[in-house]
Amino acid sequence: MKKGLTLIELLIATTIFALVSIAVYGTFNSGMSVWRRANELNLEQRRFMIRLEKFSRELRQVFNYPNIDFLGSEDGLSFAQVLDSEIVRVTYYFDQDKEALLRGVDNLPDILELKEGEELRADLVSYLSGIDELNFSYFYFDIEEESYLWKEEWVKENSGLPIAIKLEITTKDKKNYAQTIFIPTS
Repeated sequence: MKKGLTLIELLIATTIFALVSIAVYGTFNSGMSVWRRANELNLEQRRFMIRLEKFSRELRQVFNYPNIDFLGSEDGLSFAQVLDSEIVRVTYYFDQDKEALLRGVDNLPDILELKEGEELRADLVSYLSGIDELNFSYFYFDIEEESYLWKEEWVKENSGLPIAIKLEITTKDKKNYAQTIFIPTS
């Protein structure tokens, strides 16, 4: 009996090895692709959460300033803030068309130069994007009812600052975020 491999046996073995190699590579490659997509999604969520935390930190540092009223509606708010050692008015506004929470900053000297009835609006830039719905609400103590209540807007007639602000966000990928930020100086 002859010892060794015939040419046909060698070709069959090489073909089987090639097919197994292609299957292993395909599985490995698709696994790496899924891992990359999961990692990118996770990175976007982390960026989103970091922006929310920065927003919360700004709200916790709000204070009463005579020329800058705290104003709030269901889709935006503005307040006094110390930024880079200067007093500014920070404005957040949800733009449904852009699907983003926008942020703007007005300097105090510009605010003080305004005449009665004029409105200064900072250039608003995208702060959080990919938002489908956003809602602010304001927590306060109602003296007449002697209880704590939530309201949909905070206007000049309300004195001072709300006790807390609730932010509810639904993203485009249908994830819900809700956060209540208590204001220590209220």
